[in-house]
Amino acid sequence: MTKYDDAKQKCLNFIKNMQDFTKDLVNVEFNQSYNDFHTGLVTGRVSDFYNFTYTTKGQEYINLFSSFYEDSYTGSVNGTWQNIDNPDDYHIELYTLADSYYLQAICELNADSTWHTKQAVLSEDGDVIEPAEIVRTGPKEYRLVNKTTGEILDYGRKYIVEYAARIITLTDVEYQLGDVKIWADNLSFNFTPVTEGLKIARIIRNSNDETIGDTSYGLSAFIGKLPSSYLVPEDDPQYDKTGSTALGQYGYKLQERVFIYDVGLALIVFTLSKDYERCNLMLDRMKAEQNMDGSWNFSYDKYIGRLFHDYIRVGAIGWLGWGMCYYMLESGNRVYIDIAVKGANYLLNRQVTDPNDLRYGLLRGGFGAYGADYSYNEIEIEWCSTEHNCSSLQYLWGIYWLTGDNNYRKSAEMIEYALKNTLYDNEEKRFYQGVNATALDKAWALDCTTWAGMACLSFSDVNTADTCMNTANEVYLTSDNIRLNDQLTHYNMTYQLEEAVKGHKPYADITADYANAPDIVWTEGTLGSIALLLKVGRREEAYKLIDEMIRLLEMEGTNGGLVYVTETWGELPWEFHVWESVVSSAWLYICLVDPNAIWSFHTKRVIPIQASKDQRVFKTMTTKKIPNE
Repeated sequence: MTKYDDAKQKCLNFIKNMQDFTKDLVNVEFNQSYNDFHTGLVTGRVSDFYNFTYTTKGQEYINLFSSFYEDSYTGSVNGTWQNIDNPDDYHIELYTLADSYYLQAICELNADSTWHTKQAVLSEDGDVIEPAEIVRTGPKEYRLVNKTTGEILDYGRKYIVEYAARIITLTDVEYQLGDVKIWADNLSFNFTPVTEGLKIARIIRNSNDETIGDTSYGLSAFIGKLPSSYLVPEDDPQYDKTGSTALGQYGYKLQERVFIYDVGLALIVFTLSKDYERCNLMLDRMKAEQNMDGSWNFSYDKYIGRLFHDYIRVGAIGWLGWGMCYYMLESGNRVYIDIAVKGANYLLNRQVTDPNDLRYGLLRGGFGAYGADYSYNEIEIEWCSTEHNCSSLQYLWGIYWLTGDNNYRKSAEMIEYALKNTLYDNEEKRFYQGVNATALDKAWALDCTTWAGMACLSFSDVNTADTCMNTANEVYLTSDNIRLNDQLTHYNMTYQLEEAVKGHKPYADITADYANAPDIVWTEGTLGSIALLLKVGRREEAYKLIDEMIRLLEMEGTNGGLVYVTETWGELPWEFHVWESVVSSAWLYICLVDPNAIWSFHTKRVIPIQASKDQRVFKTMTTKKIPNE
């Protein structure tokens, strides 16, 4: 096996593992379905702790005559006590849970080592002078309490010491409402009151807050599985960050975050490896997550699904859409054509069709924006990004090849026209970053050079593609090693590479837009350069850079994935992390297996031919091949 075969297998296995990985080590569920508007009491149960060992505590001083009283029970409650030297100092408080904790009775410790709710006091004539204490229906809690200090000494039921149930509601962020005991007799838990929002019960290990079960994890089991985008080291400050601590900021549980761009790339990888079942699992989930207007959000929680805001970007949709189209074109499975068409129609609705508008032919960016303080603004993104349009161009051609609908072809050709006539910088031999209604965005970003260079192949402009590659080498080529760093915004205590690796950086500070941009090797961007080199026939250059990427893949500390960058810049506007990533691993796999799987305009077009009113047949038309393939 060559080092390239080994690299392919490592990347493939890493992406599979990121799809298969869950922390659902124990089963946990609520006893009923609670909608987002429910407030008050929630109850649930842990099905089993499997191989987890635990100890129990409780019933050291007080016991129930019955092992426990069911939630439906109403009436008197009785028990015994033991091991208490000064019983007059304590009493037992009985509570039932509803929308709050309700004190139902206070029981004194009797001299005969019993305790019980009060019996009815009757007159000589049999009239009730003082009614009996009746504990009502609902979950019940029994506490041995010091009368003077209020300290709880014991419970009438045993509970698990090492673990607790953490109750959370998810609205704009996760709000931790509290941790409650898991009762050992039936592995149940109760909490009141909850607030409005998605209800989540998370089983945590008390010693280190590790999650071993979560009610929300069922979404991945029942509606398809997505790959986590990053493998975040557990010591990293961003690992397992909850909404309660992040306060809505960037970083919410990034080890569980799935970016739809990565899903698109994973679809391509699994299509190339003919692992169609994994594609189906992802597409089932994307079908469930699709918005009413056909769009998808920029990212999702792997288990919970939709997160705080409807942050939408057409470029990410373009990658997801092309991944769907590529899968359907290669596999012949048309089951997901409806969601693909719906997503493509969303893109059509984002296209500027006024010839007098500087943005004519381009897709507007999407919806939602985050400020410098991570505050979210519900605004339409009217700016048109070069990267977004290059990414979406693949999708529009793909859906045209699948359906034969000329609306998609015309939309793709309008984007091609704008790329050539609006966004190409003839003087600097690169593409601008984008355009708004009044002016060009002249900032320098690598993917606007290399990805746009590959998009040039859609209109057979190999010379411009080649020139873009020269510009990328002149402006963005750099080298960097990987250093340990415990600073919060540059954190990396996992990966280390002493000898510098060569690659491309994400931005150039030629204009003020990216002043003080990080001079780091960006593996995703470098692999975009590699793909362009392969497409224009510069194979020797491409494999020199591939060898550099493989050095990163093989460095000590990795788990088979390719790190995203060589140095963490964990703050706006950069947000780069030295983490192994699906996106970089997928790009490397695609470059090694078949770079024509992306921007595949000249290698295989599936052209629809009208056979009848009710049937469409397809043929494969091979056109111009990539040089030196």
